[in-house]
Amino acid sequence: MIDPNWPGFEDPSFNSNHYLSKIEANSRSQYVSDVNYLLALGFVKGGETFHGKVTIDYNLSRKTGDYVVDGDNSECLFIDYKGKVIKSLTINGKTIGPDTPNVWKQHRIYIPNANQKVGQNRCVVEFETFFVTDCQGMQYFRDDADGSEYIYSELEPDYCHIIFPCFDQPDLKATHKTCIVAPSDWEVITNSERIGVTAAATVTDDTQDVKAALKRFEIPSDSPILSSFSGDAIKVHEFERTKKISTYLFAFVAGPFDYLEPSAERSAELPNVPMRLYCRKSLTKYAEKMKDDWFRVTKASIRYYEKMFD
Repeated sequence: MIDPNWPGFEDPSFNSNHYLSKIEANSRSQYVSDVNYLLALGFVKGGETFHGKVTIDYNLSRKTGDYVVDGDNSECLFIDYKGKVIKSLTINGKTIGPDTPNVWKQHRIYIPNANQKVGQNRCVVEFETFFVTDCQGMQYFRDDADGSEYIYSELEPDYCHIIFPCFDQPDLKATHKTCIVAPSDWEVITNSERIGVTAAATVTDDTQDVKAALKRFEIPSDSPILSSFSGDAIKVHEFERTKKISTYLFAFVAGPFDYLEPSAERSAELPNVPMRLYCRKSLTKYAEKMKDDWFRVTKASIRYYEKMFD
């Protein structure tokens, strides 16, 4: 039985840098495949931290050994993550507690041999992550012009694991389906089309659409993804599952953006490709003057690459 007051796992190496080697990446890609992510994130204002939950489904062709202190662990099974705290960790239905040693070391969540199985595996992680200001992870920006707050991901070449736990190497391509809880006055954008957004409500409101959206991502009503918003109004944004892409291509953008759309003339040039130009509110008046050129060049580029790869 895990003590309910246990704060969770912490990475003693958080303030140092550790990188994935080619040997480790090659090894992991030999036995991990068919990766899919179900991801929920709660983006609060303030620029400190945000909470999330990720369910990682993957296929394992063989079991690997356990982490050994001061040993060669390049053959071990691990999930990359650099964050503040892991609130809970469940592997194939079993919750991993503080009695399990060497779980989170050097930005890696090591999966114990006893919790692995050949075939389909599932790892569920609840976590808290820092916003960053160095363009390595989930970047926070406060516009001095009007005080508005914006966040956006910077994941190249290998910074996805600074946002959420994942197999952060480009050849382990995966799909991801995302739910983002954000302040009600924010726009939210990811790699895929938004398929639903709830009406504005506070976390204490008994709203059925919020409950239904969170249920699809197995987020309980007392989750810090919600409770971190206190009494602020929120919206829940749900996005369709992506095709398989590398982790560094995952993208998240949120904030009180204005958006501009192409003129009728530009829309007619490429009618099957919907477009919007998002910009900070303080820059809208400048973007308005340049949007026609941006849309024209973008559409010409799309036509060029369509012909090249046809």
